[in-house]
Formats: sequence, C-alpha cells, structure tokens
Amino acid sequence: MDASKLVSDRTKISKAYWACQVAGWSALWLFQVLVLAVVRSDPTMSATPLPSRLGRFYVLLALLSASGLLLSHLFYLVMRRRWLHMPFRQAWPRLFAGIALAAMVLIVVNAFLSRYALPDASPHHNFRPAAVLIDWLVYAFLYSLWLTIYLAVHEFRRRRAAEVHALRLDLVAREAQLRGLRAQLNPHFLFNCLNGLRELIVEDPKRAQSMVTQLSALLRYALESDQKEQVPFEDESRAVK
Repeated sequence: MDASKLVSDRTKISKAYWACQVAGWSALWLFQVLVLAVVRSDPTMSATPLPSRLGRFYVLLALLSASGLLLSHLFYLVMRRRWLHMPFRQAWPRLFAGIALAAMVLIVVNAFLSRYALPDASPHHNFRPAAVLIDWLVYAFLYSLWLTIYLAVHEFRRRRAAEVHALRLDLVAREAQLRGLRAQLNPHFLFNCLNGLRELIVEDPKRAQSMVTQLSALLRYALESDQKEQVPFEDESRAVK
C-alpha cells in the first residue's frame, strides 16, 4: 500500500471515529432532554423549574456530554498507545481502572457544573454517597458500553486487515509462481523453435526467414507484456496468430 492510500484510509477512519463520538454523546444529551421533558409533563410534578433554570439545565447536560466526549477521547489515546498491544489478561485491569477513573472525573465535572448552572440546588446533594454511587455506576456503564463498541470495531478492522494482508501475500506468491513457470516454459519454447528453424533453413530458406521475423516479434511481445499486469485481449489474439 502506497503512502497516499495509507493517509486516505487513516483520514476516513478518523472521520468515522469523530462522527461516532459526536453522534453517541449527542444522542445521550438528547435522551436526557427527552427524559426531562417526560418528567416535567408528569402531573404529580407540578413544581417545574423556571424557563431560565431549564435553559441552564440544558446547557449543563450539553457541557456534561462534551466533557464525556473529551474524557472518552483521552481514554482512547492512552488505550491505543499503551494497552491495545498487550495481552487481554494484562490489559483488562488497566481498562477497568480507566473506566472507573473516567466515571469519577465525570462525577466531579457534573458537581462543578451543577454548582453554577443550578445555584439554588442543594450544595450537598451531588456528594451524598448514594447519589455518587448511582452516578458512578451510570457513567461507568456508559464508558463500558463505549469501550465495548470500540474494541469490537477495532477487532473487526484488525481481522479484516489480516485477511487482506493474507490475500495479498497469496497473490504475490501466485504471481511469483506464474513468473517461474513462464521462465521455465520460455526456454523450452525457444529451443523447439530453433530446432525447427534449423531444419527449415535447409528445406525452405524463405519460410525460415519469415519464421525468424515472427519469432523475433513474438519474443519482443513476450518481454513487453511480462512487465504489464493487464494485457488487451486483441494483443494476445494477435500474438497467438
């Protein structure tokens, strides 16, 4: 694979990665907004927040999703450089620790943003043990889901690249075998032609001269076509005639 093809493939992979990242975290934000809308429409919850506070809450959810995207990308960079090349039994404790740390950081970010987005909320609500545990489990589940999807795509791409590499090696081996057969057949063909030409020189010199001309043209065509991957059918037919 040449350098331009490699750069093009990496660009496509990078675009697909960011498209999936943005789409996934945007879907999470939209899901939270829909849940909030359902909660506000519940008649048992008549004390709905003011529009200004609701707008702040939407911004809070957007900033939280953006923070989750940033943390997942940092997790991806560390994982790609350090852990993906390890055996699974060595990598999984590090992956689990990364998920736990990312979930805890997102809890801290959520508490920090809530303090400024919802100033009238209870300052101790986000730090209750039960609330922290629930938030950690939710964020850990999200990062575990993200990690599972990424590892599945990575394993699929790795196996596909291995299959393509194996097919290319098989193609190279077949081409080498074909060239070897050509190298073996051409001397035999030339030897038979020379023997026939030796007898024809005595019997019919004009036909021998014509045979030398045709043999020269055929050898020239064989040398030229051997350097090409594809040869037009008309040229092959003309050479056979």
